[in-house]
Amino acid sequence: MRIHGMYKTLLLWLSLSLFIILAIPTASTASITRDEQVRLWSALIEAKQTSPAGKPGKWNIIEGITLIKKVDDASLKASALATIIHYYDDKDKIWYGKEINDETTAKWSDRKKILLEDAEKNADKYHRHLDTLYKERDEARKDYPDKKYTSGIGTALVMEKYLRRNRNDIARATRDFAANRGLAVDVHAGKHLRFDEIAGFIDRNIPIILNPIATDNYLICVGYIKRSTEEYLITVDLNKILFEEVSHADGIIGKGEWAKKRRETAKQYDKQFGLLKGDKKFNLKGTLQVGIGITDYRQGDYAGYVITDFKLTEDSFENYLRLLKNQ
Repeated sequence: MRIHGMYKTLLLWLSLSLFIILAIPTASTASITRDEQVRLWSALIEAKQTSPAGKPGKWNIIEGITLIKKVDDASLKASALATIIHYYDDKDKIWYGKEINDETTAKWSDRKKILLEDAEKNADKYHRHLDTLYKERDEARKDYPDKKYTSGIGTALVMEKYLRRNRNDIARATRDFAANRGLAVDVHAGKHLRFDEIAGFIDRNIPIILNPIATDNYLICVGYIKRSTEEYLITVDLNKILFEEVSHADGIIGKGEWAKKRRETAKQYDKQFGLLKGDKKFNLKGTLQVGIGITDYRQGDYAGYVITDFKLTEDSFENYLRLLKNQ
């Protein structure tokens, strides 16, 4: 059956029109430009200095989180997981497990006495295991003797080990890390996270690992902005962030003659070897830095990993004793 030439022309015109409509970004689908991100960042800083109810609308940001840069020897998943672990454990409160005392075991059942007696019987194994935890980061860095990796990257190298033995699964690796310290942890993995869900976690000071669906990227969500119908996420791309650079002299403490000489030597090291690389702290100040982005929530579809509550429980401690006895 032949189609008249006029109809062919009409169909071609309709097809081209539809293509043009789909190709032109509209106000509701256009990506947010870097200039717009910079303006929003400046508005957030201004709002922080005046009042939380400033110009940007409803917003919240988790400040002080240590961001661990992705390096060649650790995967992006490991760097993301290390960033979250470091957030909860900035003073090594969970790395070596929670202390067993009357306060931490107060709510345990009648089994408590039996469990503590069992722990006493296996004290040697416990101390040997604790010694391996103390050495875990140093052991991981031994594989890279020529590289001066930061403390945070040391944690990422350890997280790589946990990921490898847990099928590269973030949730399984996190639970394994916790169990190896006698702890329980809450890990929720979900797809198609709603904006209000993400904002709710940020309001509770819980950063989230976000995986834009159909990508291999893993972002750290540290904040949000909502004004009228506009919804933005503040995220960190660990692939792109830069290291903090600090002087060799920054770690020298004291005011005496010895400290003064050490600082002079350290400053020579700065000139000879360059500044030391350090893990970056995220804070709402200065200019919008490389790797930090403000994105339109409507531009993506996200899966997420929400990690909370590393805690010592009766069950986690019993499982820990079982692990020690089997070593």
